[in-house]
Amino acid sequence: MEVQEILSHLERNEGHFARSAVREAVAHRDQIIPPLLEVLESAARDPQSFARDPNGMIHLYAMYLLAQFRETRAYPLLVQMFSAPGELPFDFSPPLTVPVRPPSFRVSLTLVRKAAKAGASPQNAKRRS
Repeated sequence: MEVQEILSHLERNEGHFARSAVREAVAHRDQIIPPLLEVLESAARDPQSFARDPNGMIHLYAMYLLAQFRETRAYPLLVQMFSAPGELPFDFSPPLTVPVRPPSFRVSLTLVRKAAKAGASPQNAKRRS
């Protein structure tokens, strides 16, 4: 799949997670990062246009993929998007629920507590464990 074709599969809500397009995006990581950043730049510049389209998904897939790629150029754009006035950030991002299994939560909570006691970050606490 070419980059434009991948992006077209990520554009709209088709009633399911676009697994094959996401896999292709990951396979074309270097080529797809610039257009995904452009999507976030557009959303940061004009969040209302994304909020008005309830079936638009490209900005959500862009956030997902750029986070997976740990693309730091996306961070200021996300801050700008979610700093939009009023309820606008809630309008262009659906409620996100993340299932947390109790054992994972307990492990994370333990790491945070260790880090707080040691005056360090959770990553450092994990290394010490």
